[in-house]
Amino acid sequence: MKIIYTKYNRNRLPRFQLKTSILTDNTEINYVQKEALTTDSKAHIKQIYDNYVFMSERYPHINTAEASLKDDSAITFEFAPGKSLDEHMLDAISKKNIPDLLRYIRDYIDYLKTFDITYQEIFKPTELFIDIFGFEPNFSDVVCMAEANIDLTFDNVFFDGSVFTVIDYEWIIHTSIPLNFIIYRSLSRLFWKYGEYLNSFLKLDDLFEEFQINEITQYQKMEMAFQEYVLGKNRFYNIGDQYTKKIETLNNVLDENKKSESQTINQLHLLSEYEDKINSLNSEKSLLLIKLENSNNTLNNRMIELDNYKSQEAHLKSESENIKKQFSHLQLKYDLLKKQHYEINLKIDQNITELLNHSLKRRAIFKRTKHLIAENQFLINEKDRVAQQSSEELALKNQELDLLNEQVAVKNIQINELSEQNHEFRLQINHLNLSLHEMTKKFNENNLSYTHLQKHNHEVVLENGRLSDLLKNLQHDYHQLKYEFVELKKQIFNDARRKEEDE
Repeated sequence: MKIIYTKYNRNRLPRFQLKTSILTDNTEINYVQKEALTTDSKAHIKQIYDNYVFMSERYPHINTAEASLKDDSAITFEFAPGKSLDEHMLDAISKKNIPDLLRYIRDYIDYLKTFDITYQEIFKPTELFIDIFGFEPNFSDVVCMAEANIDLTFDNVFFDGSVFTVIDYEWIIHTSIPLNFIIYRSLSRLFWKYGEYLNSFLKLDDLFEEFQINEITQYQKMEMAFQEYVLGKNRFYNIGDQYTKKIETLNNVLDENKKSESQTINQLHLLSEYEDKINSLNSEKSLLLIKLENSNNTLNNRMIELDNYKSQEAHLKSESENIKKQFSHLQLKYDLLKKQHYEINLKIDQNITELLNHSLKRRAIFKRTKHLIAENQFLINEKDRVAQQSSEELALKNQELDLLNEQVAVKNIQINELSEQNHEFRLQINHLNLSLHEMTKKFNENNLSYTHLQKHNHEVVLENGRLSDLLKNLQHDYHQLKYEFVELKKQIFNDARRKEEDE
């Protein structure tokens, strides 16, 4: 097993001091291991395992990280899938997404209510409750969790999108605890971690009011008593004033670390805003490109229609030319018929003359003349009909040609308008491309700043680790000196007593 993370809890009382490690094996599967740091804390390890067994049997519907007792001094947990609720909520906080943040809190509260929930008209604390919290609170009409895990904070509940998983059973108190106290602890810890950023748009009191967490003073008193229960009344094992003068840079490093975390969150938020703006510009650009494409398609359709109209115009012009040719041909035919008519009239005159000269042939010539006159009248009527028909067809074709010319003029106007609109779209796209370039440049600059902050944050974390190791060594030296001091006092006392006895 390879250790990838370790945390020491030496600020607790000896019976609660643990080392928490994240381990990975050759298959890259992660495990969490809690190990006793003192002989007294071995019983606490056993209690954690008993809590896991209790949870599994009492709440079979609750998903828990499987635990196994390695020996009498260590317990190992499976690494839960997904992310902790704290990580999900940090994503919402970095985006100032209050609706998502409130939704996570509501889902968390609904999840807590799937445990063994009871109602007490008047809260009656047990001896165990008083032993841990040190007083009898005044609660009425209170909803409680029986056999409560009071450390069900957002860090200790994982969520993969559909299933909640409890990863820590260390602080199960086998008595009834007000449900709102657990919620109070979770919300308070959230603001303790991210309050510097959260307070810019959301207040802790607003959340207490939203979720009806009313008994704040009593919950604060319970929390202080619980900290004394774990750390000791005098906080002897906590980092006290006796170290702050010797390690003057530790608090500065911690403050710098918090500032770096805050700057990182602000930088992430700024990057998120730039990403949103870039996405918005890209969406607007895509919309304009779609409009431009539609405009181009409309323009192409109009050009195709114009080509069709031009083709029809050419066809009509061709037909008009043909009609003109036919009219010319008919005119020639008319002239020919007119000539023939003249010749026929001439022949009639000649025949009449001959008839006058030849009275014997008068009847035959008269009949012939009548036939020729009828034929001549038919040709005249035919000529007039063809001329009238040609004139009507020519007028109709001219009307169609005028209509096509009007449609071509309208299409030309539409094409000019589309060309102007197309030009405006291109100007807008060029403007958006320029804005997108500027936003991308700002995004890259902020991303570079974020990278520098990450590097600085990493250096601060390394320095923090170095100072923590130094602190551990100082604590060890302090305890060793204290032990030697006590032994020296005993020796001086024994020497003085022997001296008195000798005298």
